[in-house]
Amino acid sequence: MKALLVAVLLLLAVGAAALAASAFRGEYAYTHGKPRGALASGGYWAFGGWDSAAGPGGAGFGMMGYGPYGGYSEISIEASVRLLHEVLPGTRAFSSNDSVVVYSSNADLLVFTMGHERAVNLTGASLPEHATHDVFVIDGLIDPTIVLEGASTINVTTINLDSSMYHNFVVTALPPPYPYNTMPYEMGHGMVPFLPPANYSEGEAYYYSYVTEIGPGTYWYICTYPGHAQMGMYGQLVVR
Repeated sequence: MKALLVAVLLLLAVGAAALAASAFRGEYAYTHGKPRGALASGGYWAFGGWDSAAGPGGAGFGMMGYGPYGGYSEISIEASVRLLHEVLPGTRAFSSNDSVVVYSSNADLLVFTMGHERAVNLTGASLPEHATHDVFVIDGLIDPTIVLEGASTINVTTINLDSSMYHNFVVTALPPPYPYNTMPYEMGHGMVPFLPPANYSEGEAYYYSYVTEIGPGTYWYICTYPGHAQMGMYGQLVVR
């Protein structure tokens, strides 16, 4: 009888865990995507997003490569820096409180990863207190709080401008502080590949795009490369 009771309790616990995992996956899910819409010549943002088919004559997009957990593509560093200084369509950046408000429920989000010194030099923005090493740059701000007006589909493209480190951009419901290994945080939601460091001698950077669907709540975006989130590579994401 005691053994039967233990078995029933274990079964209930497994069921509860499965339900929790299912509900959590319902909050956001990754599907592989690519930059969409159209880019004006020279790599500037055009309303509606951008197109990886623009090639070297447009935004400087190039060959597909393969890295940890998946593929990535090339984009010229020159075009990347131009994009970094463009205003994202459907968003507004507030430097006074380091936040970016996204007004569209089907928006494009362009994320840059790099060391904090390069981020300050490129943007002139201030570093949040927690940013002590590598950072994200979004809409000209460093590790900003991203505010969505409601449940949204976000087309994320991440470009790595770091000269020596691998990075990615992952959404999690778990807040800081983070342990050294945060890779298990994205298990069950699809693995987001690490982008290789930019090759400054060749003038090439690397990018990856995916679509994430996210419902109301408070989340965090992090880099899951071991040690990076622990050292402060994260920001808050709020869905109203």
